Amino acid sequence: MHYNKTNTKGFTLIELMIVVVLIAISVGVTGDVLTSLVRSYNKTQVTTEIEQQANFLKLKLEKELRGASNVTGGGESISFRNTLGEAITYTVKVGNFSSTGLVERKVVLGTNVSTEDVTSYTVPGGANVFCGSVGSASADCHSCFTLTPGTPARVDICLVMRQASGQQGTSFTGKTILRSTIVARGTY
Repeated sequence: MHYNKTNTKGFTLIELMIVVVLIAISVGVTGDVLTSLVRSYNKTQVTTEIEQQANFLKLKLEKELRGASNVTGGGESISFRNTLGEAITYTVKVGNFSSTGLVERKVVLGTNVSTEDVTSYTVPGGANVFCGSVGSASADCHSCFTLTPGTPARVDICLVMRQASGQQGTSFTGKTILRSTIVARGTY
C-alpha cells in the first residue's frame, strides 16, 4: 500500500499540545510576577502613607510645643499655652486596636472657655493612632505623652500609627512608631 503525502500543511496534535502547555506556563509565570508587583506596590504605598501622616503630626506637635508654656498632662493628653495665650490640648482618642484612634487638637481661644476650636487629625488614607503595642508582644509605647517638669519642661512623645482595618484592596498592614523629645522653650 502506498500513501500519497501531498498535503503536509497544518499542525499535528502533539505540536498543538506543546504550544498550549508552553502558553499555560508563560501565563502562570507572568501572573505570579504581576501579583508580586501589586503586593510590593501596596506595601510601599501603605508604609509611605503612614510615615507621611506620622511626620505631619510630629512636625505640628514639635512646632507648637517648642514655644509652649504652662505645659501639663501626660498619658493620652498634653495641654499647654502658646505664645498667643491660647490653651491648646492634644488628646489621643484611643479605641481598641480594631477601631479608629485619632489625635484631637482642642484650642481654647484666650481665656474664653466657651469659644473652642476643636480639630481632629485623622489620617485621610486610613491610619489609626495608638499608645501601647500594636501587633507585638512587647509594648512599643507605654504612654503617648510623658512630661518631665522642670526648667525647661521636656515632653516625650511616643505614638504608634497603623493602617486602619477594612481598607479595600490591600493585603498588607504596616505601622510606624513616632518618637520625639521636645523641649518647651517657653518654660525657661
